[in-house]
Amino acid sequence: MIGQMTATMAHEVRNPLGIIKAAAERIRRKYGDGTELFDFIPDEVDRLDRLTEWYLRFARPGDLRLAKARLGSILRDSISRVRGELEAASIEVVVEDLAQSECLVDYDRLVQVNINILLNARQAIGSNGRVEAEVVEKSGVVRVEVKDNGPGIPARIQPKVFQPFFTTKTAGSGLGLPVVKQVVETLGGKVGLNSRPGEGTTVWYELPCAKNT
Repeated sequence: MIGQMTATMAHEVRNPLGIIKAAAERIRRKYGDGTELFDFIPDEVDRLDRLTEWYLRFARPGDLRLAKARLGSILRDSISRVRGELEAASIEVVVEDLAQSECLVDYDRLVQVNINILLNARQAIGSNGRVEAEVVEKSGVVRVEVKDNGPGIPARIQPKVFQPFFTTKTAGSGLGLPVVKQVVETLGGKVGLNSRPGEGTTVWYELPCAKNT
């Protein structure tokens, strides 16, 4: 019931968002670039659309479309989708992919998992930083780690970061990492983080290797 209501609300919200964005693009083409307002409107529409997507995915965790894929390939695809936002903040991303086995995943949802982790790292760093991503394989699981060189998370807050709607950001939804946890656990995996104030944060998740058939 809640999932259906959320899907209906998401649809009703996205329709006017699409109209607003299209209108802003037409105004930009008619009156020219260079006006900050023209850039602001599409960016904020995209942010609202992403927020709507987070609510929708959290309310409807089922309906998985499973297929075998390499987590390293999905991670690289995810990075490419937010590269512009990371580069705008002068954040370097380094990837080391050492895993060859495939996992049984929902590709689109795992892309969203990675994007949530990457954007969380960007927000933690602010600007002029570095993100190190590593994909490794051990004992029948593939593990993805994303480490940032931000300020780290205080120990008293760490147990709360995967709780829905918990956030320390004034404009945060509190659903980024909870969506990560929900999707990964739905796929039969585990998720966690390691962090020390002043030393950055590593968010990781593990998924079982797909059986050869």
